[in-house]
Amino acid sequence: MRKNIVILGGSSGIGKAIAIRFANEGFRVLVAAIEKDKTDEVINSLHGKGHLGFKVNVSNGEEIEDLFRFTKNELIKVDVLINSVGISKGCPAIGSSFDYWNRSLDVMLYGTVNVARALVPLIPSGGRIINITSI
Repeated sequence: MRKNIVILGGSSGIGKAIAIRFANEGFRVLVAAIEKDKTDEVINSLHGKGHLGFKVNVSNGEEIEDLFRFTKNELIKVDVLINSVGISKGCPAIGSSFDYWNRSLDVMLYGTVNVARALVPLIPSGGRIINITSI
């Protein structure tokens, strides 16, 4: 049976590379990111069929619920969840505003936790959650 992977932040960088690798290994890939056009570009470039893209802002609880429903309907189960979301404005750590830090934490920390909590019911025994972040 084909395995499923959900990759948050899979439209660029490390997440995109992970999507390519897992598609090449035969997984069905769901790429979720804030820009739907970029998720579609990645999905269209992947080896194999049945891959999916989904627009989600991980700092928005309603969009996370939409992701859960979509994932449950389309994949039924999630064998691997990769949280690789991030934001970067090229600001130095020292001297950056606390608004920037709070936004970073909302996305890269709380967003990944909230997505993991939402999708855990779809992850069977032996499934994996992998978080990749840089704060």
